[in-house]
Amino acid sequence: MNCAPFDLRDYWLEELPADERRQVDEHLHACGSCREELERLGATHRALLRLKDEEIPRRIAFVSDKVFEPSRAARWRAALGIYVPKLAVSFALVLAVFFAGAWISKPSVTVAEGRWQIAFGGGAANVQQEVARMQVQHTADMQDVRQSYELLLKEMNVLYMQSAQTVGARPAAFRQ
Repeated sequence: MNCAPFDLRDYWLEELPADERRQVDEHLHACGSCREELERLGATHRALLRLKDEEIPRRIAFVSDKVFEPSRAARWRAALGIYVPKLAVSFALVLAVFFAGAWISKPSVTVAEGRWQIAFGGGAANVQQEVARMQVQHTADMQDVRQSYELLLKEMNVLYMQSAQTVGARPAAFRQ
């Protein structure tokens, strides 16, 4: 307030003693410019209350900070320095696993009728021999099954005939 010895900010913040506050109240009833200034103080306070609280930045960025940043090429070199060794080790491990598998399976490559043939585990001849051996084994197993079935059938017929000779002593499986 320009026309009184009191500061309107102290009045608005209620920091004045009671007797000085009464004097300012009387002055405000008489002076329109001081009332307008008090209204502006209230509007400023309301506008400040609408603002969001923001955290104070911890560090102020300067224009010169960009000077100290590494260039794009330097960033690429740094990234390659990190990732290339990892990639090389991974690739070496994949190759080691591949060659170990190839050494264990012993692949053989043959060209027949203009076509490449790759066989794992000792070659195509070994595979054919194994298939032939499995067929012979299967045939022998099936012959054993057939013989067992015929023997079982003969025994069932013998049991049936014996039960037919005895009166009323037929097994439950043969009654109808």
